Amino acid sequence: MITKSIAKPYEWGDDCYSWIFCIAENLWVKMESMSEGTSEQMHLHSAKAQFSLHNEC
Repeated sequence: MITKSIAKPYEWGDDCYSWIFCIAENLWVKMESMSEGTSEQMHLHSAKAQFSLHNEC
């Protein structure tokens, strides 16, 4: 089992972070933390499905 405490975070956007819990052939499962005042731009994933848990700072 992988948890946020052992997953390695990476920074994206403007002071936002993501922790990847699972990468499979057609699926990514990750948790994202977005700083106040930021927003995610609409985008599509052509080769993978993505399941994200959002955590507010």
